[in-house]
Amino acid sequence: MGAYCASKFGVIGLTQVMARELGRYTITVNAVCPGYIWTPMWENIALWFKENFSTLAQLSLREVFEARVKSVTPLRRAQEPEDIANLVAFLSSEEARNITGQAINVDGGAIMH
Repeated sequence: MGAYCASKFGVIGLTQVMARELGRYTITVNAVCPGYIWTPMWENIALWFKENFSTLAQLSLREVFEARVKSVTPLRRAQEPEDIANLVAFLSSEEARNITGQAINVDGGAIMH
């Protein structure tokens, strides 16, 4: 897990450096930080939760994932690929021309937890 977290911080640092270096060319650079999306990685995490918490033993992996999402996100729902795509489309538009060097979370509020 340490390497995973370190790689996330690395992406944010690289985003900020690139935004600074490319700004003079009016190029914006931002990082999109997805929240809880059902993926093979999350399937493995759900298996770990299921094996280590007896209260989750009877649930399917997807149900474990959904329970986790509800417990840590104020909006109580997982994110979908379309949620990420919507932010990327906005950041690619002229309306976002003054947004650069940012790490934007699309996570249903989980970062506040």
